[in-house]
Amino acid sequence: MRCVLSFVVLICLLSCADSPSLESASPQAEYPQAARDWRLRSYGTSGELPPDALLKANQSRLENLAFWKRRGREKVAGIERGAWVSRGPQNVGGRTRSLLIHPDNPNEILAGSVSGGIWKSQDAGESWEPIDDFFPNLAIGTMVRDPFDPDSILVGTGDGFGTGHAIRGAGVFRSRDSGVTWEVLPETTGWRAVNRLAAAPTEPGLFLAGVGSFPRIYRSTDGGESWVQADVPTAISRVYQVLFHPTDSNQALATHNPGVILRSVDGGVSWLHVTTIENTDRIELAYAPSDPSRVYAVANLLSGIEGADVWVSDDGGMTFRFQTRIVDGNQWW
Repeated sequence: MRCVLSFVVLICLLSCADSPSLESASPQAEYPQAARDWRLRSYGTSGELPPDALLKANQSRLENLAFWKRRGREKVAGIERGAWVSRGPQNVGGRTRSLLIHPDNPNEILAGSVSGGIWKSQDAGESWEPIDDFFPNLAIGTMVRDPFDPDSILVGTGDGFGTGHAIRGAGVFRSRDSGVTWEVLPETTGWRAVNRLAAAPTEPGLFLAGVGSFPRIYRSTDGGESWVQADVPTAISRVYQVLFHPTDSNQALATHNPGVILRSVDGGVSWLHVTTIENTDRIELAYAPSDPSRVYAVANLLSGIEGADVWVSDDGGMTFRFQTRIVDGNQWW
């Protein structure tokens, strides 16, 4: 009997030794340094909130609102900021990365929030309601409508712009009824950060995806059912943007860090290196609506300089020239 008991005790001890401890089995922070910094800012080294923390936080909030109200009256690069009216929230609004206006019904607008899901307005932005608080992933990085079926929408999830508080995505989702119901596109479930989606203006079913987590440019010719990795000439660590020419589905542009602009002339199958803007990281591009041969590039500055440089192309993105510098804070995220 003693031998049997001793054998059972030995087996239990060996099992405990091989099993992971509760501490090691616990989930770990994806960005431990950022989590530590947040706790220090919030609670200090003592681990307790100071008695006047709420008062100071509210005072800081009021000062911040007043500052940006003053800044809202200033010009940027000689351009009026326009008459925008805030629709809230007034506490922590987060970042709204994408807005979609229905081409057949301008009162219908969708807004995608980096950490707040998809919101819908039926009255041209006067009021908003969330699509679904239990949407499979609330980190909405990009949205695009199918130009051949405006009720068909692709949504990319995940925040891939290098922020310490980035929320992981779950691929690309599709709605065929203007946002009422959704389905995930199976081949994209491993994409943790979809930074940009683009729809070809003249080629049905052709889409591009700029993925930040597994840094690649992907191409779909069947409305997102399947995706093929594009051929790029340079090593990519984070894709920021992909976009098609407004009227030519063969021409497309893309940006990735640090400060690189790419160009495609075969609908995104392959890409050519256009330029690298030194001492910059994220670049955002836009075709001029009045003349698609003109392309604007805004590149955020590195080396501790707050602001961005504006570059211009007059040949559809084949070459760029420096235009001006905007000293208006760092907006790389």
